[in-house]
Amino acid sequence: MDPMRPSLDSSSGFRTPRLRLVPATASMLRQEMEDLPGLSEAIAAIVPRGWPPEAVRHALPVFRARLEAHPEEIGWHAWYWVADSETPAGPILVGSGGFMGSPDPSGAVEIGYGLHSGFCGRGYASEAVEALVNWAFSRGAAMVRAETTEDNLLSLRLLRRLFFTKTGDGADPGTLRFERRRIQPGAQGGGN
Repeated sequence: MDPMRPSLDSSSGFRTPRLRLVPATASMLRQEMEDLPGLSEAIAAIVPRGWPPEAVRHALPVFRARLEAHPEEIGWHAWYWVADSETPAGPILVGSGGFMGSPDPSGAVEIGYGLHSGFCGRGYASEAVEALVNWAFSRGAAMVRAETTEDNLLSLRLLRRLFFTKTGDGADPGTLRFERRRIQPGAQGGGN
């Protein structure tokens, strides 16, 4: 089995070669906003100083409200990225990311992500985003979209490395939209 093609139930999470990806619940998101020691216990990992990253902080109340209203959508919102062997002290939370909800009628989802500044440049974001894209495709998404600012060189490089294609301007001024479509089985070039 390809470790980057997750197949586990979304409520239990899954592993990639170096990460444990844990889907957020409404309770975990409340802990992330109000009780970091509680979050640490819930995900069985150290939560580093400065958590959460600025890139994801604004989305926490939105994800929490959506999961409180629709707990069956676990997996279609935030995920925690835990590196089990990063520190001698034990597993540590290195990043988070996820989707803005389940696929729309056309099968598209939007992904977002953020990495704690202490863990940049180690490939964790690429590993986690690739795994989440494959998770979404395995659950019926036909396309994954992402938006980033023109000056976010790390995000631009990640999206290009993961075969996202620039499709135009994003919804907000100064942003760019990228898309990656699921390759249908039997299509030339393989499949996702």
